[in-house]
Amino acid sequence: MTTQMECVTMDLNYIAVENLPAGYLVLDVRDHCRIVKTNARVRACLGLNDETLEGRTIEDLKDYFDVDADWCRELMAQALAQDRGAEVTRYCPRQKKWFRILAGASEGRLLSLYLSDVTEERASVAWMRTLVEGAQDIVFFLSEDLVVENVITEKEADLFVPRDRLVGRSLEEVLEGGNLAALREGVAYAGTHEDKFRYEYASADRSRWFLAEIFAMATREKRGFVLSIRDITRQKKLEMALLARNEQYALAIQGSNDGIWDWNLKTDDLYLSPHWKRQLGYEDHELTNSFKTFYSLIVLEDRERVSRRVADYLEGRIQSYKLEFRMAHKSGEVRWILARGEALRDEKGVPYRMAGSHTDITDQRRTVEALEASEERLRQMAESIDDVFWLTDARTGRMLYVNPAYEKIWGQPVDRLYKREQSFIEAIVDEDLPGVTDHYRRYLEGEDFDMTYRVRTPGGEVRHIHAKSRPVHDEAGKVIRHVGIARDVTPLHRVEAEKAAIFDEYEQVFNGTQDSMFLVERTGEGELRYIRNNRAHQQSTGLSLEMIRGKTPRELAGEELGSRIEGNYRRCLEEKRPLRYEENLDLGGTEEDLAHHPDPYSG
Repeated sequence: MTTQMECVTMDLNYIAVENLPAGYLVLDVRDHCRIVKTNARVRACLGLNDETLEGRTIEDLKDYFDVDADWCRELMAQALAQDRGAEVTRYCPRQKKWFRILAGASEGRLLSLYLSDVTEERASVAWMRTLVEGAQDIVFFLSEDLVVENVITEKEADLFVPRDRLVGRSLEEVLEGGNLAALREGVAYAGTHEDKFRYEYASADRSRWFLAEIFAMATREKRGFVLSIRDITRQKKLEMALLARNEQYALAIQGSNDGIWDWNLKTDDLYLSPHWKRQLGYEDHELTNSFKTFYSLIVLEDRERVSRRVADYLEGRIQSYKLEFRMAHKSGEVRWILARGEALRDEKGVPYRMAGSHTDITDQRRTVEALEASEERLRQMAESIDDVFWLTDARTGRMLYVNPAYEKIWGQPVDRLYKREQSFIEAIVDEDLPGVTDHYRRYLEGEDFDMTYRVRTPGGEVRHIHAKSRPVHDEAGKVIRHVGIARDVTPLHRVEAEKAAIFDEYEQVFNGTQDSMFLVERTGEGELRYIRNNRAHQQSTGLSLEMIRGKTPRELAGEELGSRIEGNYRRCLEEKRPLRYEENLDLGGTEEDLAHHPDPYSG
C-alpha cells in the first residue's frame, strides 16, 4: 500500500525531474517494463510530439528507440550490481542519433533512465581519439570479416609476425597470445554500439600485458573495425604492486569515507580509524583497536543481530554486509550507526580481510521515525472513520490509497480496487451511471464533484452514496492528485423517504377533512401569524391561503376581534392544552357562530 508520505515525496521528485536537461524515463521492470514517469525532454530526444508515454511499455517505443524489455532487465541487473548505476549508449533510428544512457535502480523494480544526446560527440571524437591515442599502439584496420587490411606501428619489433605477412590474413590467425573469445565479443559489441569495447589480456607466458580496444568504423563505401593494442606491462605491474601495498585503503574506500574499520581475519586484528572513534565521542587514544572494543559498544539488545549478520556474510549466506544498529556514545547517548563492509576472499572463496565504514545516521533515523509516527497517526485516523477516504494520482489515474471503509460500504475488497481502479464504477446502478460520468467530466474541467448516487453491492443491496472530491495542485498550479470522501447515506435516505410518506399522509388528512383547519405559528419575536389553512376553511370562510398567510389575527379580523382571538391562541399555547369555545364572526357580511378548537403543537 502506498503511503501518503510516499505521495508527497513523489510529488517533489516530479517537480525536480521536469527541469532536468536530460530525457528522463522511469520503467517498472516487473510490470512488462511499463513507463510510470517521464519528463518533457524525453519526447524531444525520441522525436515524439505530445504523445502520452505513461502507461505504455518500452516495447511500444521500438520504432523510436532501439531497446526492448530484455535489454531493460539486463541494464537493471547492471545498475543493481554497481553502486553508481550503469552507463551505456544506444541508437535512436527515428532521430538517427546516439544517446548516452545513465541507468539507476530502486525498490528492486524501478529503472530510471537519463538520456543525453552524444551523436556529435561520438561522430567527431571516436575516430580521431583512436588515432591520437594509438601513436604508441599497434593499430589494425580490419574488414567486416576481420581480415587485416592495414597495420600502423612505430616499432616493427612489437609485431607478432612481419607486417607483410599480416595484411590479407585473418586476425584470429596472427593474434598470438590474444584472448580470441574477448575479441569476438568485442566485434559483436562494436557492431551495435558506437563506443569502444576494451579488454586486457596477457601473453602466453604471462610476462607481458596488453590493452586491446576495438570499435566499428563506417564510410559510404565500406564497413570495418579498428583494433588498437597497447603494451601495458609496466603499468600493470605497478598497479598490482600498489594494490598489494594499499589493500587496506582500497577496501576502506569501497566501504565509506566516514568512520573506517579494517579487520584482518587471519590475525583477528581490527583497525578503527580516529573518525570512527570520534563518532562515539572518543579520541583515538581512548579506545584500543580490537574487535572487543567494537562489540562492547554495541547496545546489548543489538549484539546478537550484528554477530549473526557478520557470520552470515563471511560464510556466504548473504551477498552483502549492510546493517543498522545502535551503539553507546561516550556521553551515554545512544547513536544509530549504518555499517557497510566488503570482504576479500582467496581463490577458494575464503575471506581473509574485511573492511568498511560506519556512518552516524541518528538524525536521519529520528526524522524517519517522526515521519513514520505522523504517517501512522494519519493512517489510524483514516482507517477509523466510517466514510470512504481515497487518493488517486492525477497523471496516471492510479489509486494511491483507500481506507478499509470501502470494503464495508461497497462490499468489495480493497485489493481489487488497487488492481482495477475502475471497479468501483462497475458497482454504480445503471440509471445513475450517466449522471456520475457527466458530473466527473465537469469535475475534470474545474467544477466541484459533489453528488449522490447509488451502488449495488455483490450481495444485491442498493446503497445511496454521497461523494465529494477536490483536486490537489503542485506549486505550479498543476493538478497532481485527486482526494475524495464518500459517505453511505442510505439510512438518511430512508428517513427522508419515510418523512415524505408521512407528509403525504398528513396532506391527505389536512385537506381531506370536512372540518376547517388552519395553522398558526409563533415567530421568534413572539408574534402569532397564520401560515396555512385547508380547503374546508377556505370554502367556509372565503379566506384563501394567500389572504391569511403571514398575517396576525389583528391584521385579519381587526383590532377588537383579533385581540380576542390572539388571546385565546396564547392561552392555548401557555397552558399547553386544547381550548373549546365559540366565536361569532362576520364572514362577508354574514355573521355566524363558529366552534373553535385550537390545539397547541411544538415541533
